[in-house]
Amino acid sequence: MPSEGFDEVLAVHLRGAWAASRSAARAMRAGGSIVNVVSGSALYGLVGQCSYAAAKGGMLALTRADTPSARSRSPAPTTL
Repeated sequence: MPSEGFDEVLAVHLRGAWAASRSAARAMRAGGSIVNVVSGSALYGLVGQCSYAAAKGGMLALTRADTPSARSRSPAPTTL
């Protein structure tokens, strides 16, 4: 896969999840849940799908990293 394709997959899955979560958090200050959908690829990868696995692993890490700071505010992120 060319580096442009790798960058595109990360932009769609990882940066897209970050941007959507950020926007939703602003709109949902009164309560709610932000659910980021990851995949088994986040933990195990898929042959020939390194960009997808990296993006989903990044989403898992992003959600875990944001959760402690989110506990004091609503909505708190979680993964599925």
